Amino acid sequence: MSTTTKPKAAAAKVAAKTQKLDLRELQAKQLNGEEIEQAKGNQDSSYEFPAHEADRVHLKLTKKVNDPVKKEYSDVDKVVKLVPAQYERMERNNAFAEYDSQTILHDPRPAAAKKEAEASAEAGDGNKEPMQPKKELPSLQDAQMRFQQLYPEEKELTASKNYDELIELIQAKDADFGKVAE
Repeated sequence: MSTTTKPKAAAAKVAAKTQKLDLRELQAKQLNGEEIEQAKGNQDSSYEFPAHEADRVHLKLTKKVNDPVKKEYSDVDKVVKLVPAQYERMERNNAFAEYDSQTILHDPRPAAAKKEAEASAEAGDGNKEPMQPKKELPSLQDAQMRFQQLYPEEKELTASKNYDELIELIQAKDADFGKVAE
């Protein structure tokens, strides 16, 4: 009996630490015209947004549009708020190619700041390491995608392999990268 109460108590403490958005309260504030709590972007400190949207990736997408009257191009900015997983998927699929530039205004992912620091360090340094393997592959689809990255010549064989076979092949290839880097 005591084992079932401990996880519930731990979950209650975690829930108390992360403030959940009360939709009724937010709706009442919006209808009454009350001020909603604002937060600043962690990538661009001049960007402000409602605090309840802090779990989203905020992007400023810029596109150059021809103005036929002035006969010149003007920049049209659009701010998009995406769930981190949705942003990563769209970035992998090159969904932002139609825009001339994209700027991240706020990024809630803890590893995002580290990635940007490493990317800027690699840009200055000519020595690039081979692609680093993912630590975990939570699904068959992720394993298939990683297999296709490592073995581009064997794309047809991906569907015929099961999850365990894919993981073994990925680990073997990653071990080969470790030998080459040494």
